[in-house]
Amino acid sequence: MSVGHPGTEKLPAIETVLATLYDVDAIPKETLVSATSSGLVKTISKQGKAFVALPELFTILNKLLKNDEDNATGHVHVLRKLWSGESDSYHFATEVTRQIESNTTFSLLGTTQIQNAALLFFGMDKGHGLLDRFLISGPNTRKPTPKQEEEATEYLKGLQLKDFQTIFASVHLHTETSPDCTD
Repeated sequence: MSVGHPGTEKLPAIETVLATLYDVDAIPKETLVSATSSGLVKTISKQGKAFVALPELFTILNKLLKNDEDNATGHVHVLRKLWSGESDSYHFATEVTRQIESNTTFSLLGTTQIQNAALLFFGMDKGHGLLDRFLISGPNTRKPTPKQEEEATEYLKGLQLKDFQTIFASVHLHTETSPDCTD
């Protein structure tokens, strides 16, 4: 899962990876999954493997993580069973019972924004080890070290600023000219 702010080119990165995997025939198109738990179980039971590749992972993971009271599928156990290598069977109302064999090949690749990732992490960190099975890349936090904070505080104390308008004007000018900053 790649996590980043809007506009950080997450989608093109995923598309490049997928194009490369298609070029070397690493991913058969029939193993790609739609964004529902039923589609996931159906693909795995028919193909014996599945690959979820979505530009926005929040949609499918949020559906799988919700409880039945939340009016969603609530099939987090599907992911837990897949990643634990256990076999299981699932019955959906309009379909036949689907069987998932043990040690089924399953991969998930995609991106999401930071706010959505926080919601997913909260839903996945319920003591069942689901969060531990994700490899997550995210932006640098750019948090200064305690020493850097102390040095900055001492520097600002030494300035004895009285006119903050100059500072505010500089900040405003920077946000207008920087492509990564928004108001």
